[in-house]
Amino acid sequence: MTTPGSFVRSLIAVALAAASLAPRAVAEEVGTLGYYRFPAIHGETVVFTAEGDLWRTTLAGGLAQRLTTHLGEETRPAISPDGRWVAYSATYEGPTEAYVMPVSGG
Repeated sequence: MTTPGSFVRSLIAVALAAASLAPRAVAEEVGTLGYYRFPAIHGETVVFTAEGDLWRTTLAGGLAQRLTTHLGEETRPAISPDGRWVAYSATYEGPTEAYVMPVSGG
């Protein structure tokens, strides 16, 4: 039986593993190391914030795909339970608001 403490430790381990893969993935894409934060994980998909934009990669690592390119800052992605959508916060027209787009980008 899984205890609440072991479940939380497992979640933290997965989040740390995903966060450690993100810098390598973006570094391959843009050629530099940077500050990568807010990893959201669903299955093998990881969406995170870097350079004020959202990026997608896999838990296995590799090249990251930039999902957003707006001048405003996108942060705090959350992947829907079915893995098809990503919700995030962004400052496009003044205050921070919530947005949704397909996890494949768009």
